[in-house]
Amino acid sequence: MTPIKLIDSNYVGEEALVVIRELISEKINFLDRKMFSNAERGLPFEHFKTRRDELNRIREDLEVTALFSENEAYHISCEIVFNKVGEEKTIA
Repeated sequence: MTPIKLIDSNYVGEEALVVIRELISEKINFLDRKMFSNAERGLPFEHFKTRRDELNRIREDLEVTALFSENEAYHISCEIVFNKVGEEKTIA
């Protein structure tokens, strides 16, 4: 499968941090919805919770360690690659 270029752009200063933070936040929101849905149906959701907690830590660390200068541009590239893994369903 051909990779999907989700992001392939230059951003100036704080805008670069905003782009990364928003992508992570959307994934966290997706996982929250999956956890709620599974909990309502009595299905396991620990994997979603573990991944959400990991992404929350990454987002928090990014806020502390990412020093984006307003005078500099940053290139952000993000590709999505997916492949069929057989008949087994996978989660987040």
